[in-house]
Amino acid sequence: MKPALATSVNSDSAEVRPGTTTARLRTFVARVRPTSRVILLTAALAASAALLYAFGVNGLAWSSRSTHLPWIVLALAFAATDRFVVHVEVRDNAHSFTLNELPLVLGFFFWTPSEVVLARVVAALVVLGFQRVAPVKLAFNVVLAALGAEVAVTTFAALHSGATSSVAASTWIAAFAATAAVNVLDPLAIGAAIRLSGGVPPKGLAGRMLALGIVTCTATTSLGIVTALVAATDPVALLLVAVVAIVMYVAYRGYAVLHQRYDSLQQLYELTKALSHAPELDASIRVTLARTRDVLRAAEAELVLVEGLSPDGPAVRLVMASNGDLHTAAPEPVVEHPLWSMPVDGVPLVIRRGTRDADERALLKATGASDLVMVPLFQSGRFIGALAARERLGDVSTFNDEDAKVLATLGNHVSVSLENFHLIDRLRTELADKEHRALHDSLTGLGNRELFAADTTTALKRGDDNGWSVAVMLMDLDRFKEINDTLGHHQGDVLLRHVAARLRSALPGSASVARLGGDEFAVLLPRVRDRAEAFAVAVTVRDAFQTPFRAGTLSLAVSASIGIAVSPDDGTDPATLLQRADIAMYVAKDARGGAIEIYDPERDRTSARRLAIASDLKQAIDNEQLDVYYQPQAGARDGQILGLEALVRWTHPAHGPIGPDEFIPLAESVGCMPELTTFVMRTALEQLATWDGDGLHLAVAVNISARSLLDADFPTHVAGMLRDTGIDSERLTIEVTESEMMGEATRTLPVLHELAGS
Repeated sequence: MKPALATSVNSDSAEVRPGTTTARLRTFVARVRPTSRVILLTAALAASAALLYAFGVNGLAWSSRSTHLPWIVLALAFAATDRFVVHVEVRDNAHSFTLNELPLVLGFFFWTPSEVVLARVVAALVVLGFQRVAPVKLAFNVVLAALGAEVAVTTFAALHSGATSSVAASTWIAAFAATAAVNVLDPLAIGAAIRLSGGVPPKGLAGRMLALGIVTCTATTSLGIVTALVAATDPVALLLVAVVAIVMYVAYRGYAVLHQRYDSLQQLYELTKALSHAPELDASIRVTLARTRDVLRAAEAELVLVEGLSPDGPAVRLVMASNGDLHTAAPEPVVEHPLWSMPVDGVPLVIRRGTRDADERALLKATGASDLVMVPLFQSGRFIGALAARERLGDVSTFNDEDAKVLATLGNHVSVSLENFHLIDRLRTELADKEHRALHDSLTGLGNRELFAADTTTALKRGDDNGWSVAVMLMDLDRFKEINDTLGHHQGDVLLRHVAARLRSALPGSASVARLGGDEFAVLLPRVRDRAEAFAVAVTVRDAFQTPFRAGTLSLAVSASIGIAVSPDDGTDPATLLQRADIAMYVAKDARGGAIEIYDPERDRTSARRLAIASDLKQAIDNEQLDVYYQPQAGARDGQILGLEALVRWTHPAHGPIGPDEFIPLAESVGCMPELTTFVMRTALEQLATWDGDGLHLAVAVNISARSLLDADFPTHVAGMLRDTGIDSERLTIEVTESEMMGEATRTLPVLHELAGS
């Protein structure tokens, strides 16, 4: 069984060393066009055939035979075996095999050597001409057929020992050797033609062709010898031989079909395996289209998605060309063609080469193909696009319904893969969204405390590695609670968003901003030279707040107190830096609105002692363990006592006397100032009542925090204490620092008026 030139391969290149004879020859060949190279090879084979005929075949003469038939009979036999070809398709290669060993063996016994060569050449010309193959391929195959016939007859003549008057056993070995020589010659010549035409035969191609050729050659040659024996003894029995030949042909075709199905299954397995390892959607599409080309032996494969690569995207058409490049093409020529309705309706579309249907020819022209097969893609019963293969490689076959079934199986894998990747993308998006929400403030979009700590950790490590400092700034808005309480939380949220935006615009690009909660913001400066540079950035932020903020129709003047801590002096970890920036910020807040303070260990009042006494202070207030002293207030002229000022003092059981300059701010910070004010005022009023019983009628002054005047119920509480103790309101003077009161004038003045009227 002789293979014919019907193999299509992909281009590749082989490495050779420069300067060698092989390299120079390769360089010369590379300069010649692929078609010209095959023509040169054909010419070389033709010259070899001419020489072999002139000096070998022409001088051969068989011994006289009792039976001699016209050469045209042998030519018809060759033509019949060339016409009924068995194609074994392997990946992107098609190996075409014929049963022409059968007429070749008969030629050894019943025709002259020249007639065998003539019949072989004429049969090849007629069959290939009828198939309208390309002129270069026609010439190559005809020349190869002639050379093969000449090699066969010369080999047979050299080994048959002249015993040709009958089909003797001594001639069998000669016949096997002759057909085997042809099966060695043909793969070598075809491989050379493939290389010269610009491709490289797949690894093992020649070996596969030779192995398959030897098996089929042995069987067909044996049938030829049997046919010759039958013809020499009982020609009528040739009918039985014909039946055997037909059975062999059918068996060969069945083998070819099974081989192709096995190869398709192997490709599907490899596709499934490759898709499972594809990391991204792009890689999955590349694998799918590449395997589609291989399985269907197509020059190009394409994927048309009516919803694009995402469920809400535009239609897209992805094409993998013969060189493996993936590119996009306009989907309109396909999706707007009338035949597009077939895959939309779930019907595969098969357009064979040479079709006469006008719509099919129009679609082939629009896609630039000579044949095409297309199958629909569905997800959960919903049409999403189509998978197509076009331009079947080689001339031996075109797409058919079996190809559509194979492509439909590929399409199912594609649909599942696309759905999986869409699901994975959704999961990734949801995960990224959850991670973003976990690390960002939902109101302002700034990072939160966790993200700020992570960024600070990274900055500190880089600072340690490179020898620079990291600064942390903590900023708290002044009077934000008043704005929130007066205008409502909605306007407060609007203001916070404006503050976040202004912070981002005022800071350098390398800085990170986070909202830690409420009206508290943190700034990370990942690289500063010293404290002065960090302070300069803080000044820039403070200056940016000089411009009022807009909240609806209102213009709000907002300042911020800023505390700064710088590594490594103030700390080497995020928690310490943030804590000490917080300390500095509260120092700034105690100073005045819009102040900036750098952490100073001497002013750190958040020591372990302060933390301990904060808890003890609340307990002391609840248990009335503080002392109230009374300082007389005398007239400047006569020295007469006009009243008393109540002064609170605290003696801690472990730390001893603690001054009001320490525990009063502490009471403010821990939120127990209202209880302390109530304790001092009630104690002073009760003392006045006691003195009244002793005949001393005095007045008392109590100093309160401005925060007490922000409580609208404070006058009610005072009136209740006056009523309980029986003290007239004129004997109680409430003192408050003017600067503190005016800072909250819009809210404190109504409370003061109510107190004055009570």
